[in-house]
Amino acid sequence: MNFSTRINRFRIAILRMMSSEPLHRDTGKTLSEVIAQHPIELAYDAHALMHIVPVGRVCFGLKGDALTDYVRRSVRAMLESGGVPVTHVAGNGYDYTYEPKYGSTIDEITEGVVKEWLALPDDPLVLAGEGAWFARPDPKFPKWVKTD
Repeated sequence: MNFSTRINRFRIAILRMMSSEPLHRDTGKTLSEVIAQHPIELAYDAHALMHIVPVGRVCFGLKGDALTDYVRRSVRAMLESGGVPVTHVAGNGYDYTYEPKYGSTIDEITEGVVKEWLALPDDPLVLAGEGAWFARPDPKFPKWVKTD
């Protein structure tokens, strides 16, 4: 183990003693810090439950209600930052198209996404194909997200 790895592990151990929140097993970031990162991803690409759920499970060791709360908070953070649920519609000329099936308010969409996720089989391949995706419309790229 090299010196920087030892220092990072020491830093994470100190953070664990100081934080009441779960810490990311590799980076030492708190759960809230990681949730705050999800909207930042939307500036670069679409973001999906297939990116969020494994981080909660593997990197934070969450399960049950704690995992559901993490997913709910992550979805809400993306919606509050201007993200919208999207799907890909082949041949319509857009990368993504707004998906209205979850509802129209942040609360409705959040609960709709969480309800759908909880009903899916616990399989990463199913989550990759059927789990919700989010993107942020950007007027500089009018073909990125179709919202009408």
